[in-house]
Amino acid sequence: MILAFVCSKSLKSAGREGRVHTDFDRIPKVFGSWDGVELRFEEKTYEALPTCSLLLRDYVSDKHPSMVELAVVYGTDLGDFHQPEYCLEGQGLKRVKQGAVQMHDSSGKVFTGTSLIMDDGRGGRQAFVYWFYNHGNTGTYLGSVKVGELFYRMFGGKTEPSAMVRLSTDARDGDEKAIERLKVFGGMLFSYLESEFRSSGRQ
Repeated sequence: MILAFVCSKSLKSAGREGRVHTDFDRIPKVFGSWDGVELRFEEKTYEALPTCSLLLRDYVSDKHPSMVELAVVYGTDLGDFHQPEYCLEGQGLKRVKQGAVQMHDSSGKVFTGTSLIMDDGRGGRQAFVYWFYNHGNTGTYLGSVKVGELFYRMFGGKTEPSAMVRLSTDARDGDEKAIERLKVFGGMLFSYLESEFRSSGRQ
């Protein structure tokens, strides 16, 4: 508990160094059969995340029955980050299934994400896959990312932005097919995301 408290305070302080400014222009709107449309979060989301840059896009493809939504939170203040399942439950969705999924990027690199199936209480189900990105590594548990970042800074490491990447799609064609769609999409997009995170700086 003491470590968690120190970690939270330290990361909060580091997050005040400034907002990460990026247009996310290294993440293509069009790739493969997918065509993206730019969206915006609710205004209260931007107000609640003053040190973060946010990306929200819907991607559609004539080869897939449902669109995929990409949401990215990118900033220096890990105190502003949350586990997506808790945020989704706060929006009234019920967690039905949760597990780990393995994805492959364009080079064959394997990375792990967390999969979720959420029920909206009206007969609709949505599939989600998310992961965190920090210093070139991916993770699925925010607590571990925060502790790792704390130790990195304690030993003189430079403050760098972190990211939460969340993919979602309608699960009308079945839970497994929906998760598989997100796994493939995530693998295709990963190298672009990594390029963005490695290149973006603070204004």
